[in-house]
Amino acid sequence: MKVCILMLFMAAPLFGQIISNRSITGTVTNLSGDGIPGVKVCSCSYCCRLTDANGKYEINGGVVSSPYFRSLRFSHLEYNAVIKPASNDKIDVVLQKTAKESDNRRVIPHCSENDNLLGWEYKVKVNAGFSSESKDQYIGIWKPGYGGNNEKLELVRRFNYVSGIPEIYMWPFLEEPNAIIYNKDITYELQRTDEQGTSIDSPIDVKAQADGRYWRFIADTFNYISYSNVSEEMAQGFDDILDALCVVPMGIDVTGIVTNASGDPVSGVKICDASYNCRLTDENGRYEMALTPKTIIRFSHPLYNAVMKIMPNSLTNTINVTMQKTTSESDNKSIIPRCSENDNLLGWEYKVKTPSNDFTKLEDGWKTALTMQGSRSKDEYLVLRNGIGASSGGMPTPSEWPFWEEQNAILYNRDIEYINQGKHENGIPFSSAINIKAQSDGKFWRFVGDASNVIEYSDVSEETANEFDKILETLCAAPQR
Repeated sequence: MKVCILMLFMAAPLFGQIISNRSITGTVTNLSGDGIPGVKVCSCSYCCRLTDANGKYEINGGVVSSPYFRSLRFSHLEYNAVIKPASNDKIDVVLQKTAKESDNRRVIPHCSENDNLLGWEYKVKVNAGFSSESKDQYIGIWKPGYGGNNEKLELVRRFNYVSGIPEIYMWPFLEEPNAIIYNKDITYELQRTDEQGTSIDSPIDVKAQADGRYWRFIADTFNYISYSNVSEEMAQGFDDILDALCVVPMGIDVTGIVTNASGDPVSGVKICDASYNCRLTDENGRYEMALTPKTIIRFSHPLYNAVMKIMPNSLTNTINVTMQKTTSESDNKSIIPRCSENDNLLGWEYKVKTPSNDFTKLEDGWKTALTMQGSRSKDEYLVLRNGIGASSGGMPTPSEWPFWEEQNAILYNRDIEYINQGKHENGIPFSSAINIKAQSDGKFWRFVGDASNVIEYSDVSEETANEFDKILETLCAAPQR
């Protein structure tokens, strides 16, 4: 088998954007043909569904134009995980019982203080005889004199998009019998989870072989560590390094109580930081979660006005919040339509109608900026951005919104909803998209979107804010997941 891994890898950012919105359906059964409930089906590390009581599922698989298909991963605590190319609208899968938990789960330790560790959330130590190079969000590790420069262990921290699952343009042998050596979920203490306790990033560790060559892929939404198409000798050397893999949890334990204006606890409050990390308060209004200093924390509930707080830049372990009852559902919810076919729309997952000639449009890759002609300030822009990392985890950036503690600074703070919104297996939307407007000292700010798709303006005059708001009244959703 001849595999042009380098060429396909370089093509990944391009083809990763050619996404169709077709749903994939199917049934997951065991060897006896019985449907398996509770199987986690993921098209990316945070785009998942659970099979129902009969083992059936439906998911937007992010099917990519042939032959660059995305993949689906099927996992369950009691069964060996399976990865399939998302190449059809119907994919049925048979899972085999696992012999023991270690067959499909890898528990990794927290990193200790060690200056010789390389990486970001996931780190490794370079063993003797290996060399390394670092550049921006990339680290390469290799053994001089072996395999040239093509056989490398690569650590990548990517903000634009990491699917978190091996894709067929990188692993073209997924359908070959016995290609996958193992396929494990990664777990660790203080792992980020959603409010139902389900791992958000679903980090995995997969190893494969084909025609005497070896592949390995360790990844979540923002990080991956991998080697591709290497010899058995180099695979063993890289595996020795990866045996010492450790994790740096992104936060410290924080607890608190959410109450109403009367001091009574509020249960079911959704608490999220700027990285999809969420919890629900219990019947006593209490919560506990790991948070990163200086991150923004958002408290929301259907019956209460949302509240946002900044995690102090210190080891503060308690954050209590008081929430006010909302007067109507529209106070804390923005329901927007699905986009229709219109060539004059601007944006990606969230779009607006192209404004009149009174605006100047500036485009730069996955960023578009609009400014009014004749604006009194050259710095007054309505900015549209796309790609994971388009915002600080789906929240406004604290440095650009420095007035959080000011009374009445936030004009409104709403959740965005739309028909057929992509959701996790527990029914919670993937992105927790929000619509926030604020004012301070006669200037205005607005933030619409999630972690990977944002439309916003900052520090603009009231006149400019009104004009930008007219554009945002045409907001619609064109989801890609």
